[in-house]
Amino acid sequence: MSQILSVLNRPRIKAFLTATFLMGTSNGIFDAVYNFYLVGRGVEESHLGLIYGVATAIMGLAVFPALWLNRRVRKERLLLAAALIYALPFLTLPFVTGPVAAAAVLSLVLAGMLGMLSVGNAIASEDVPAAERTYLFSWFFVLYLGGGFVAGILVATTLQPLRAMTADPYRALLLGAAGLALLMLAARTASVAKRNNASEAASAQTPGMVTNCDKRAICRITVIGLLLGGSMALFFRFTNLLFEQALGISPEAIAVVLSTDKLVSLVGALAAPLLVTKVPQRISFLVAGAVASLALVLQGLGPGLLMFVVFYLVRLLLNYFQMPILDSAAVSVVSRPAVMASSGMRQASFYTGGAFSAVLYGWLLNHQMWDVALFAAAGMV
Repeated sequence: MSQILSVLNRPRIKAFLTATFLMGTSNGIFDAVYNFYLVGRGVEESHLGLIYGVATAIMGLAVFPALWLNRRVRKERLLLAAALIYALPFLTLPFVTGPVAAAAVLSLVLAGMLGMLSVGNAIASEDVPAAERTYLFSWFFVLYLGGGFVAGILVATTLQPLRAMTADPYRALLLGAAGLALLMLAARTASVAKRNNASEAASAQTPGMVTNCDKRAICRITVIGLLLGGSMALFFRFTNLLFEQALGISPEAIAVVLSTDKLVSLVGALAAPLLVTKVPQRISFLVAGAVASLALVLQGLGPGLLMFVVFYLVRLLLNYFQMPILDSAAVSVVSRPAVMASSGMRQASFYTGGAFSAVLYGWLLNHQMWDVALFAAAGMV
């Protein structure tokens, strides 16, 4: 436990994790209400799938200019540029309602997010020893999910009062999320302030040759990211619609479930660095994926409210157990010149897989085929 806490003793890591928490809270509010915001303005579920599909595909492609710029621009400047690209368009999300405009703005937000994840994680990994990177990324997911938990509570407790105060409560919540995105921008700035000479030299170093061994490792990370992202997109983008169709519960009740699932996911993220010291990472990762797939199949069989939620939570716990392991592997199984490429492809493949599957999930949910969507997600795990 002391090793896990030791990661927090570094000021820039604290700022990195603070920014992670703020981003998680902002994204959590967005995830809880944006679908309802658009559907309330006449956007069909199938169009939601296209919006997320286009935006996430562009997000995945954004890694390539980031890798090109990495050879010409300092990582710190790339990170701050990505944070700006995320935060500033976020301010316009509460005011765009058409599918084309929503896809365009969301593309910028997600492209900035991918830049922050790729570059920010690469910078943070340079600030900790290799042996502590699983702990670092465990804290990353704990704080990100903790932000999502806070967001779920905020939505659940403020939605009804906001309905009494304004005719557009979803817009009010989205504006609050945009404000948190601006606070995150300040924390990102602090996370790269006053880097010591050794870190600056490593960050500014011109990348060397990427070996064939690096390329094979990056390919494996990419394939895993594609499949895991394709499966998890159902819950990243469509949880509220999935629960509404399968169980017929209200947005307020869904927000409570979404806040509860963050606590369960926190357990999974915290378990990763503890279990991998006793069980090899590869075995842990594969067993977690197999059980998560089984939980999705059982959930798709329509077991009733209680077991539907239980299987949903089991699946999330296991997937978030896998995520810190995958992030740690992405920056640890390759040489230094390949770290940025590996981290970038891990993020890009995860969200690209989500982009293609989002179109499928949107079409299935538009035709009330929520059970088929769950079976499809199970097949990708």
